Amino acid sequence: MIKIIFFSNNLSVINNSMFRFLNKIKKYNIFFKGPISVPNKKKFFDIIKSPHVDKNSRDQYEIIKYKRFFLLKINKFFFKKIMKIRFSSELGIYMKKE
Repeated sequence: MIKIIFFSNNLSVINNSMFRFLNKIKKYNIFFKGPISVPNKKKFFDIIKSPHVDKNSRDQYEIIKYKRFFLLKINKFFFKKIMKIRFSSELGIYMKKE
């Protein structure tokens, strides 16, 4: 089994990539489980607007990291085919063998 994990800060990029990836997997009749959602990670930042006075005047930002993963049961031939799929540069992908 191979676990393929997709992550990005942009939810629409992940959803579009999942759709393309699912179509490719179904085309080759590969056994899979997923997409499985992982809880989102949020980071919050406060930036002080004024450099001198008014510490109470701040901008607040958050960054959300989305994750999804698949479990695939494939051989080397299909693995090479899947590796040829092109994704957006905003999407991060890593794989684990289980």
